[in-house]
Amino acid sequence: MSKDDYRTFFASCRYFIKINYFLKEFGIKQPSFSCFMKGNDWSMSIENLEKLYIAVTDACTKIA
Repeated sequence: MSKDDYRTFFASCRYFIKINYFLKEFGIKQPSFSCFMKGNDWSMSIENLEKLYIAVTDACTKIA
């Protein structure tokens, strides 16, 4: 996935889950994630975005 794909995914999830919970779990700073969501690709690595994506999708599938 591209960084734009991750940005779109997290933007669609923000109304249903608390992303900050997952950020704390992986030691990712909230200001870095916020900068990423505003369009600054340099603030988050693909590796961290992939970790967040997997954690969020796993949590959502366990609930459903």
